[in-house]
Formats: sequence, C-alpha cells, structure tokens
Amino acid sequence: MRRLLPFLLATAWLLFWLFDQRFYDDDWFRWLNPSRELGWGAVLGSLLRPFPADWGFLERPLVMAGFKAGDAVFGLRPEPWFALKAALGGGLAAGAGVLASRFGGVAAGAMTTALVATAAPLFASLLWLSDSEAVAQLGVVVGVLLALRLEKTGRWQDGALLVVVGVLAWKAKASGKALPLILLGWLAASRPAGWRRVLPWTLALAATAVPWLALPDRPLPPMLASSEQTEWFYWQRANLDGWRRMLWGSGRLWPFASATALPFGLVSLVAPFGAALVGVGRGRFWRLLAPWIAVQLLVMGSYPDIPGALLGRYLLAIWVPLAVALGIGFARRPRWLLLPLLLQIAVGVHDTSVRKRTQGCEIVVADRARAWVEQAPEPQDVLLLNLPHIGGPEPTRHTWTQGRSADPATRERLRRGSGLVISTTTLGPPWRAVRRFDARGGWTRIQGPRLSGCRRTVWATR
Repeated sequence: MRRLLPFLLATAWLLFWLFDQRFYDDDWFRWLNPSRELGWGAVLGSLLRPFPADWGFLERPLVMAGFKAGDAVFGLRPEPWFALKAALGGGLAAGAGVLASRFGGVAAGAMTTALVATAAPLFASLLWLSDSEAVAQLGVVVGVLLALRLEKTGRWQDGALLVVVGVLAWKAKASGKALPLILLGWLAASRPAGWRRVLPWTLALAATAVPWLALPDRPLPPMLASSEQTEWFYWQRANLDGWRRMLWGSGRLWPFASATALPFGLVSLVAPFGAALVGVGRGRFWRLLAPWIAVQLLVMGSYPDIPGALLGRYLLAIWVPLAVALGIGFARRPRWLLLPLLLQIAVGVHDTSVRKRTQGCEIVVADRARAWVEQAPEPQDVLLLNLPHIGGPEPTRHTWTQGRSADPATRERLRRGSGLVISTTTLGPPWRAVRRFDARGGWTRIQGPRLSGCRRTVWATR
C-alpha cells in the first residue's frame, strides 16, 4: 500500500481539478462519433498493425480503441472517462517518481511526483479528454524503467515488454516515438555494462515506428525533411521559430498577467526552479536525462504554429525529464522546494480554472444552441457566428457550419432566410451580424441555464 501512495495522492489531486469536466469539440468530432461508425475489426486492425501506414503524426489507434471501449463501458457519462484520465496522469507522476528514486532515493521520488502532478502542462493535457500526451509520456517513462531493468537482468521478457510498451506509447501519440531515440542516446552516452542486452530490443522498437511501405515516397519524417500540412496547421522541419515558440510561448513571463489560458513557455515553467537545477550537480543520471532532454528539444523545434490554447500540453514531454532532475536536486536541498512548488501549484490552479471556465462557457452556450435547433421540425443549415462548434452525439438532422468555414453559397442561402444563424454576445443582440443577414426579421434570445462567470448570451435568427 505504501508503494501505491504517490499514485493515489497524485490521482486524487488530479481528480479534484477534473471534477465536472465534460466532452469537448475533438472528443466528439475526432474520436467518439467516428469510433461509433467503425467496427471492432477496423479498430483492432489499426491497433495491431506492426508499423504505421505513414509517419503518423495524427495516427492514434490506441486512442480510437480506448474511445470505442470506453463508449461501450461508460457510455456518455463524462465522470468515469475523466476518472480514468486522472488515473493515467497519476500513473505518469508516480512513474516519474519511481525513476527519480532510482538515482536520488525516496525523497527524490516523492518530490518528482509532486512536480509532475502539479504542473500546468499535465493539467492542460488532462482537461482535454481527447489529448493523449500524458498517455504517451507514461509509455516513455515505463519504457525507460524497463530498459534500466533489462540492462541488469538481460531477460527476454523484459525486452519484449519494452517493445510492447514503446509501441503502445507511439500508438497513443506520435511523441511516444522519441523513446528509442532516448534509449539510443543513453546507451551512447553511458555505455552501461549490459548495453548489448538493450540495443537489439531498442532497434526493434525503432523499427516499429517506421512506415516501411511508404518509405519510397517519404523516406524522412517532416521534422527532418519538409513541411506537412495536417488539417489546419503544419508540421515542419525543426527550426529556430519552433524552439522560440515553445521556449517563450506567448512571451508572458508572469503567468497571472492575463485572464486567458495562453501558455507562458518552457522558460517560465522552469525559471522558478533554477536554483534546484544548480543544486542537482553531477551524477550518472545525467547520462540518461541529458539525451532525453536533447531529443525532446529537437522534437520541439518541429512543432507547428498551433493556437496558444493547445500549446501548453506540448510542454509535458520535456517537463517529465526536467522534473526528474529537479526532484533529485530538491532531495539534496529540500528547503529550496517550498516556494517554487507553491508558485507552480498556483500557476496550475490558475491555468486550470481559466480553461475550465472558458470551456464550460462554450459548452453551455453550445448545448443551448443545439437544443434550440433540434426543436425545428425540418432539417436546417445552421451557421455559427462567434461560437465554436463543440459537437455532440451523432447522428443529427442538421448541417452545422462555423462562420469562418462557410462557403459563399451557404452564406447567401442563409442570408435569404433558408436556414438558421446562431451567434453569441456578451451584451445585446449581435448587430454586426444583423447587418450581414439583414433579410431576417431580427434576432430572438435563446433562453437556458446560466453558468457562473459566463456572460455570453445566445441569439438566433427568427
């Protein structure tokens, strides 16, 4: 029971902050609704495929299988979904603590668990159910632990389990593909006595992440070769702009300077703990952590210019090895931990509160609009202005389009009265939208339950 205590405490902490979360945009669009359309044969076929069809930066068969299984077990009740997500986050924090304890003792393990569990990037990943960054990093941490054990024991069971865990990590999210690179860096830097026991299994794991059938057309991944458009953003060759974006974020060094949840970058995330990094000193653990951090920095340089709301969770991949180093440093000088940890908790709580309030407001107004539209006796073309399409369970009789993606023909048809226009404002009716759709007879306010702190009002064309 004592060994489970860090996991239980981290999970309970995360459960507290995930309370009352609900499904959100991509939860519906990319995973829940598509998983209902796919049969188990197709889902398991993708999951069991030994290597990806392409370089697979958005190919996540483990996530699709998880959503399909979760839908069968939990249905559309969000509470058990987020309880499972909290347990995965708690497992990541506890696993990082176990790794730190290998080099710095029990105190280092406890402090590392606290650093991971209270970090804003972990909150950002868990609050969005469809994000699997925490799952991929859990696979990376478990894979590193298995490699350390394999180096000592040489048992084939440990090697086979390392490959299975590594494959599941990259099938959860492409960031899991960093695991074999991390292990190769560790073997090259430290040359442990049992390196011959680890190398073949590491190479086997690396081979599973390569799209062998697609190599004639695309021999290199985008981060090394060229840009790749993935829906509405681009993966790109590693470059200085990518590193600047991830290091500085929105340029906000003080995370409470804005009421938005824009990230403040890796520099601001690590800055409060600078003294602990100095106190870490030298040690054999750097032969593992230094390649780990270097690999994640290389990957960070290829991250696309994605919206700020999504950026924070990408920092989790590099925060894990940094937290292990910080935990070891704090174990040597524990008095340095209190103030930086309190600041990190405050930042995480602030960021989580803002994100929950923003998401909750959007979900409430979207549910109100959807319920109002579903009352229409005939199928409608629905145009959303100043309101994201949060989604919902399919099928629906209506066609939903966001204002920025509506084609001219759809806009003209709606302007002439064929269909519905939904908009939100913080004050009165949306007068700019009235001028744009002036063929209507005006706007009617959609009544519905209010959310504390949400001042947006939903309006619809009559």
